[in-house]
Amino acid sequence: MTIQKAIADRAEALHDTADAMAEIQEYLYSGLGLTKSKTKTKEKIMAEWSTVAAVPTGNFEQPDTGMHQAVCAFVNNIGTQRGEYEGKPTFKEQVIISWELDQKLTIGDYAGMPFMISKFYTLSLHEKSGLRKDLENWRGKVFTDDELSGFQLQNLIGANCFLNLIESKTGKRKISAIMPVKKDMAKLVQTMDKPSEKYQAFIDKLRAQSIEMGEKAEVTGHGTDDTVTPF
Repeated sequence: MTIQKAIADRAEALHDTADAMAEIQEYLYSGLGLTKSKTKTKEKIMAEWSTVAAVPTGNFEQPDTGMHQAVCAFVNNIGTQRGEYEGKPTFKEQVIISWELDQKLTIGDYAGMPFMISKFYTLSLHEKSGLRKDLENWRGKVFTDDELSGFQLQNLIGANCFLNLIESKTGKRKISAIMPVKKDMAKLVQTMDKPSEKYQAFIDKLRAQSIEMGEKAEVTGHGTDDTVTPF
């Protein structure tokens, strides 16, 4: 009799699934010359069966929801990205603004480093654009006509603000509001003077999808997403 046939016969004879699993595992171990002490009992097997249901999440640490002081670390143009709106393709030049938070990672290779969160924007200061709204809230004042003719986003690097983080439907953190810090508050200082390899790879991957790079970009929907940025 083959091992497969013996396992099938034994499983069919047993009505209790846990008993079947325990005895089949013991049978396999004994066939491999292992001792009975290496096998799992019915109680151990049943104890491992979780009844907790949850939405699957990534294996990376997330910052707390709520208000965070933050410092702008990087501003990157990722070119013209292809998207979709109401079933029609869209083409928008986009930038990513990345901030370091006042909360630090506690696990992994980057424990002790500040969390970083990024937000995608269309590169436009149109009165209805998300970029203009967030920048005016951040600065605490509206743009002048002169500023609207051309505002250098690289000047944001090193500037502090408050970011309110909420949990998205997928369990990730996203920025719901940007506010200015008080003038007399101690300012956060940017800890990274250049992007890490992982962060740069993240940016390079998005740039490779741009129309300018001649790639056939997938519909990414990046225009409205925030993300906890990889280091």
